[in-house]
Amino acid sequence: MRMRRRRHNRLPLLLAVLVLVWCFGGMDSASADSSHRQTEGISSPTPAVKGQICMAGVRIRSSQWISAGETGFHPDQTLVPGGPSRGKAPASSPREQHRENESSPGIKTPSVPETSLNRIEFPFRLSEAGIVGGFGFGKVSEGHYEPILMAAHFGLDINRFLRIPETHRGQLTFFVEPRFTPVHEPAGDYELGLGLGIQYVYPVFRNLFFYAAVSSGPHFISVHTEQQARGFVIDSEAGSGFYIPLGRGSALNIGYRIRHLSNGGIRTPNTGINNHFLVVGYSMFLDVPEEKEREE
Repeated sequence: MRMRRRRHNRLPLLLAVLVLVWCFGGMDSASADSSHRQTEGISSPTPAVKGQICMAGVRIRSSQWISAGETGFHPDQTLVPGGPSRGKAPASSPREQHRENESSPGIKTPSVPETSLNRIEFPFRLSEAGIVGGFGFGKVSEGHYEPILMAAHFGLDINRFLRIPETHRGQLTFFVEPRFTPVHEPAGDYELGLGLGIQYVYPVFRNLFFYAAVSSGPHFISVHTEQQARGFVIDSEAGSGFYIPLGRGSALNIGYRIRHLSNGGIRTPNTGINNHFLVVGYSMFLDVPEEKEREE
């Protein structure tokens, strides 16, 4: 009986010991798991394994998240303090840059308003501006008629308007000449008018350019003669000459012109007045290319 009681007393004791062992074993495994989780991600003295992130000495708040896009990490990369820096971030798009500029206070980027004028390519442009003077020889029924030409000259390049290839060396211009012409003989008379014409310039040599021009326009003459009625006339001219460059963008103009004045039969008499002119002028060219471009 005593042996049976001892055996019955040992059974509960053995069960209690097993329960205690099981409890302590569970606590050790839990603590091991927690310690393993806490130490996971901290690099050891041994080299880091490929495909793992080593962030030794980096402290991250519990509420902070780091994505692969922020770290630039990919599976074949190991992040180690003191290691080589990652590549440059990809360039942001123009739209993102515009947003950054707007969001950053104190930084103002001037914006150029785009208008239809910004995209216009004018078919012609002012290419020449100068002055022209000359002395004329001619005769009327009363004697000599010698006008002194004084005019301004403005030329518009119309090569693009006429679709002339840019490889063509010559230049075609439409020019305007406001003219005031005092008369040397008979003394005291004058002419006043406007000439509209076409001029073609072509380089003969490096420092010599040939030109030919024709023009016409309304004029007023004050001379009294039996050959031509005083007042309104039409000036018709043709001429040629040479431009001699004086420097970059300027040239001396030497030429010859022949002129006819008549009124088209509006009034009589209308025999007309003819003159020959020797002209000298100075011109500035506003669209001269750089020296290197001209040599090419």
